Amino acid sequence: MARVYEEWIAAFLFLMQITMSLNSRKSEKRADMLAVDLGYGESMVESLYLLEKINLGGEGSVIQRLLASHPRVTARIERLEVVLGIQDRT
Repeated sequence: MARVYEEWIAAFLFLMQITMSLNSRKSEKRADMLAVDLGYGESMVESLYLLEKINLGGEGSVIQRLLASHPRVTARIERLEVVLGIQDRT
């Protein structure tokens, strides 16, 4: 019986981690838009391209993407470029 409770607790904690990660990614998107509003959008894009270049923008497994605290670097670049009206630099 204790094993069943352990499995339920593990599943609950995993779902909570996913929920917290989703919230964190939403916050990062809002922070990116704040950077644009404050006039730092193009600098942000340049910084994200640098992160992508040094391979911090990898795709990862499905589980890694679910648990990621930040949106994918490439997704952030694409979103900022659309907002700023910048042509794709790749």
